[in-house]
Amino acid sequence: MRLKGKTILITGASGGIGRAIAVRFAREGAALVLMDLDRENGTALEEELRQSGSEVWFLKADVTSEADWKLAVEEAVSRTGRIDVLINNAGINIRKPIEEMSADEWDTMMKVNVGSVFLGTKHVIPVMRSQKGGSIINMSSICGLVGHKFTPEAYTASKGAVTL
Repeated sequence: MRLKGKTILITGASGGIGRAIAVRFAREGAALVLMDLDRENGTALEEELRQSGSEVWFLKADVTSEADWKLAVEEAVSRTGRIDVLINNAGINIRKPIEEMSADEWDTMMKVNVGSVFLGTKHVIPVMRSQKGGSIINMSSICGLVGHKFTPEAYTASKGAVTL
């Protein structure tokens, strides 16, 4: 129970890596706030983790919305009094060559993959400062360092922005 007494906010928590992190951190005793657009899988994960004795709350949230970030941070603090770790995990990949991608698709990918990191960091820093500590983990991809022929250029750019 290495994370007992810690509150962890995870974006993109309903599936994949985010879900795996949530399951492991719950096993380690953390209180979790799970953010995702996927209400069905998010509430199922919340229920699964609660049945195993974990403190967990799912919030249907758009990580590109500043209002949703404010609500998520307020929810975490009102329920546990703190946020010890933010895991900026949410991300999307619009699998199109850049010459076929619309400007709106580019904007969407950048808002999710990069903008959400900005917004999450912006809103948890005041909480972490007031409690005199905390950690922010920004999930990226190897594609943030090196591109390859199977990864669209726009995705590589967005992950590079998070990596560096």
